[in-house]
Amino acid sequence: MNGTLKAVLGCGLTLLLLGGLVTYLETRLPSEVKRHCLEERALLTEASREVAALKKQVVSELKAHPNVLGETAKSERWYELTALAEEDIKRAEKDYADKVQPLIDKNSREDEDAVDALLDEIFKIREEALKSVVHLGPRIKEVAEILPRAAKRYAQIGQILEREETLIAGHAAFVENIARQEPETKPIIEREKWVPQLTAHVATFKSLRQRHQALKATLDKHTLEAAKEVLKAGEGLDAERAKVTAHAGRVSQRVQALKTFLEKRAGYTKQVEADLKALEGLPFADFKKKEAELAERYPFNAQEIKRRVKAFTHHEQTSIQAGQRALAQLKLPLGQADPARIMRDVGTVHKRRVEAPKVVAALGKQLESLDESYEKILIDMKITEGYEVKLHQDFLEVTARRGVRQVKKKRTGWKIVNAVEFKKLQPWLGMAVSVKPYGYFKDQTERLPMGPAGMSYVGNPAYGKWEGDKWVFRDDDQTKVLVASAWGTHYPGHTREDYNQYAHRRAAWKGRDRWGHDRYGTKGSLVALAFASSLYLRNKGYSSTRWVKSGGRYRGTRYEPKRSTTVFVGGSRSSGSSRSSRRTSYGK
Repeated sequence: MNGTLKAVLGCGLTLLLLGGLVTYLETRLPSEVKRHCLEERALLTEASREVAALKKQVVSELKAHPNVLGETAKSERWYELTALAEEDIKRAEKDYADKVQPLIDKNSREDEDAVDALLDEIFKIREEALKSVVHLGPRIKEVAEILPRAAKRYAQIGQILEREETLIAGHAAFVENIARQEPETKPIIEREKWVPQLTAHVATFKSLRQRHQALKATLDKHTLEAAKEVLKAGEGLDAERAKVTAHAGRVSQRVQALKTFLEKRAGYTKQVEADLKALEGLPFADFKKKEAELAERYPFNAQEIKRRVKAFTHHEQTSIQAGQRALAQLKLPLGQADPARIMRDVGTVHKRRVEAPKVVAALGKQLESLDESYEKILIDMKITEGYEVKLHQDFLEVTARRGVRQVKKKRTGWKIVNAVEFKKLQPWLGMAVSVKPYGYFKDQTERLPMGPAGMSYVGNPAYGKWEGDKWVFRDDDQTKVLVASAWGTHYPGHTREDYNQYAHRRAAWKGRDRWGHDRYGTKGSLVALAFASSLYLRNKGYSSTRWVKSGGRYRGTRYEPKRSTTVFVGGSRSSGSSRSSRRTSYGK
């Protein structure tokens, strides 16, 4: 009995104590309010340091660069702004000490709204103070750096003017020397008018350099206005220099071409003759014969076949003409020749000779590819879920060559792909994702929209012919294998209307059956028959998987979506708190 009574009394005493504690806590300021108070006090201290540092920077920079910064600092009131900001921060600190701190010490729940209002007021004072001076740091740096920038630009322009004047003077000296050493070059030099042009350019550069040197006195004033004047004048000098340099550069190129020509002309004739012999030995006749055969075999693409062969032969013939022209020029007396033109022609024919083997091989492969047929068909898809979701695709590659009975068929096997690739092809089971029928170049078909497997064979005379309104495939073994690879035993027979819709499509073509339903694609009626054994259709598109149910957002057990937390900064509400954050966007 005594034990029971003691237990009851103990429980009662505990409840009284707990009740008293709860009552005590409910009468005190919430911990969140206290946290905001501590945060605001820390931010005030930080703001006070920032403004003091900025004020110190203004004083220091004005002392170091009085002429450059003085007028700007006065007009933009740098010192006054920092002093006012410093005064506002001190006022906010005083309000905190005189009004907020006593309420914190009092620690009464009934003062919660009053504390919150005071904090908002202090927050606004601090924010406005920082906002008024936030631009001063970059501005001081910008103005303080203008004089070094002007000095650097002045030096750069001087170096450029000196370098280019020396270069042009060197070309002028070369022209004078070559005219003395090689009298045959005089007609070229006089015809090109190099001497008067280069002399005029040298004189212009001397004038520009004199104007540039005159800017030194302005730069030595070490004032903001002087620095701006130097930069502006420097822009003008540089623009004039660029104009003269562009014209002088063209003259210099011609002079340099003559110099190079004189050094190498002895070997040009042998080089061009060797290059021409190599180019003239190219199989032009073989390509023209091949072009005629292929154009007759594939009349629907004859224009493109002829265009590509013509582009090759025209380029080669143009190069041969350049070589012949260079040989004719090399036989002329030096005074009548055009060295720059000779060098261009020599370079053209040599470059083409070097490239010719690759060009010939590339064109040969392109023409050979016309007799090749290739189709890559999406035949199955699957989704596996476990530790993580894995998406798979399986393709059938069908390759054939005209005149060869054998057709090569190869399954790629299951390939793991990312969600973007999987979703892109998910609606297109049974479609050809890549196709190149007989008579076409690969680059003619690689950018075409997807189409039903085997549809590229329809309308192509290499695979069959039209009998009235119906397309009939050839009865040879190769064509039968190709048709079976695409449709199995479910080839529906295609009309001219089907072919026209497919041939003029701008997107993947699904076709229509007699009931108006899609014939092709994952949900097509014909695909449902031809690919009935596929895992994707047997599993009803894996509609029971969490990946499909979630619209592809579920990534597996490792990547279960987590509840997101929204956090806003700069005086806005935070999802973790009912009170506003007072950290200003101007703080660090």
